[in-house]
Amino acid sequence: MNNHHLHHLVKCFLYVMVADSEDSPEVKYFKIGISYQMSPRIASVQTGCPMKIKSSLCVQMPTRRSAIGAEGRLHKLLAGFNTSGEWFRFDMTAADHKQAFKLATRAVLDPILGPDWKWEVITLDELKEYRASRAASNPRYPTGKDLIAHAYRMVSKQPMW
Repeated sequence: MNNHHLHHLVKCFLYVMVADSEDSPEVKYFKIGISYQMSPRIASVQTGCPMKIKSSLCVQMPTRRSAIGAEGRLHKLLAGFNTSGEWFRFDMTAADHKQAFKLATRAVLDPILGPDWKWEVITLDELKEYRASRAASNPRYPTGKDLIAHAYRMVSKQPMW
C-alpha cells in the first residue's frame, strides 16, 4: 500500500460547528465536516464565516474514510435543513428540528461507533485557552502579537512603491 492510500486509515474528527444567527438567538447554523485537528479547523472556518462560531461538537472517527462516509450520509439525511454547502439551519425552539438532528446523527454514527458514543463539546473559550497554553508551552508556536510583529518587520523592509 502506498502513502497516498494511508491517509484514509488515519483517525479523523467528524464535527458540527455551531454558529449563532444574527437575526434570531433561537436559530443556529451548523457546519458539518471533517478534520484531523479541530483547533486549526475552527479558526480557519471562523475566518470565512460572518457569524460567530460559539462551539463545536466533535467525535473521533476510527478512520478518515469512515468520517467521509458519515459526513456524506449526514448531509443527505439533513438536506431539508441545508442552506449552502456544508451549512445547515436549525431553529432550536422547534422540536422537529432538534429531533431530526438527533435521529440523523444516531442513524449514521451508532453503527460505526456503537450506541454509547457522545459528542465532545469545544467552546470558544476552551479554544482560546488551548491556543494560549499551546503558545506558552511551545515558543515556536507564534502568537497573534508574534505574527503582527513579523508582518511589520517584513513590510518595513520592503520599499513602499
